[in-house]
Amino acid sequence: MQGTGGCVFDFLVSNSGYATELGAFTGYAEFIPNLCDLTYTGFFYWTAANGDQISGPFSGYLTPTATQGVFDNHETAIVTGGTGRFAGATGIFTLTGQVNFATLSFALPWKGTISSVGSTK
Repeated sequence: MQGTGGCVFDFLVSNSGYATELGAFTGYAEFIPNLCDLTYTGFFYWTAANGDQISGPFSGYLTPTATQGVFDNHETAIVTGGTGRFAGATGIFTLTGQVNFATLSFALPWKGTISSVGSTK
């Protein structure tokens, strides 16, 4: 974790999950929060079990909850690239859930679409 000016930090975050289009996946994201205004940006990379990938930028903002260090998440991510069956993929999805800075953990359910010219591969 690196910071600048006490507000902006840069995290490399591992993640995993399950998606209808991907199946079980693993991945990581560069997560760059501004803790002074509670906004963030970043870039995600997700890899399906067979090695096919999707990736793209995301941005969002956090709102405080009644629990110190825990924030509600409001995020939009855009699929801008992929490999294998996701070559030429496009898409958009939203993520909600919560981020806990006290434990550096998160649970972010998401909903959206991915379309790919390679979907028949």
